[in-house]
Amino acid sequence: ITNSIPIAMTLGHGAVQVLLCPGEYLAAESATIGTETLEFLSRFNVDRCMIGSSGFSAEGPSESVRGFAAVKRVMLQRAAARHLLVDSEKFGRKGLAHVGDLATLESIVTDTRPGGALLGSITKAGVEVLVAEPA
Repeated sequence: ITNSIPIAMTLGHGAVQVLLCPGEYLAAESATIGTETLEFLSRFNVDRCMIGSSGFSAEGPSESVRGFAAVKRVMLQRAAARHLLVDSEKFGRKGLAHVGDLATLESIVTDTRPGGALLGSITKAGVEVLVAEPA
């Protein structure tokens, strides 16, 4: 289940069934947002949710793109396990809208292990840090 057209197109080439959220089309992001998107997402329960974010600080993930934070909050609420996929360039940044607290996440998948106060906050929240190996 996704609101991202590029994600739907990528996954749709395999044997996976893809559900694309309806809603207001945000051309700059090739994604849907808005009330219809939120209502659609609220109908489903999923085992695992993977989101990205514009920023990632000790307060948790945040978004700069209008409408994305609300979509991601609903995605996180409807999932049994929640994961953040974020590159290290987002560390310490705060987007306009807060998505959720660190403690709501099971893991963070990133390209570089965070350090300092950010790592301390992640550890305190009990969130696993997974560093992806380059392909």
